[in-house]
Amino acid sequence: MPRNPIQEERIKKYFLDAAKDIIISEGIAALSVRNVAQKAGYSYATLYNYFKGVTGLITACIKDFQQDCSAYILEKTKGKHTGKEKLKSMLQAYIDYLVEYPSLFDLFYISGLSNEEANQSVIHYLKQLSEDVLQQCIEKDIYNKTQVEDIKENINVVIPGLLLSYLKRHYPGNYKTFLNLADKQLNNIFKSD
Repeated sequence: MPRNPIQEERIKKYFLDAAKDIIISEGIAALSVRNVAQKAGYSYATLYNYFKGVTGLITACIKDFQQDCSAYILEKTKGKHTGKEKLKSMLQAYIDYLVEYPSLFDLFYISGLSNEEANQSVIHYLKQLSEDVLQQCIEKDIYNKTQVEDIKENINVVIPGLLLSYLKRHYPGNYKTFLNLADKQLNNIFKSD
């Protein structure tokens, strides 16, 4: 008997939502096929009809969280300036999102993903997020192509470094000081010297 595609998507979403809930509330270490299946209300064997085990589920979660993050950033930067002011606002929203959901920082940057697709997705997410705005900066002669490549690389290193220091090392000691430090580092990234 053929499966109903709508029902298939619904069940897959149950598993995905259950996995996302576990990651947010308990962290990536608590994620297992059995935990996800139990939370979704299905047997763990059923999960394998939709995902290639935990690795496939993690990859799907990362993509879904990135879509959630992009929607959050879009909402926070709606009506903001263009160019580097827009990109700075986007990166500040990205930082806010990961501070609000520190388990996602662990998922994106700490967990040591064994799946190459998931790793590449995480590595390139910030670059992709900034791509359109940086292209606008090139078109408006704010930056040249070499400066844009430097900015992309700096974003990929500085943002995770700031978040690592704050979320894992509690440096600086309070959120307000952290935001000031983040603002200072973002301004340094966008200098066009």
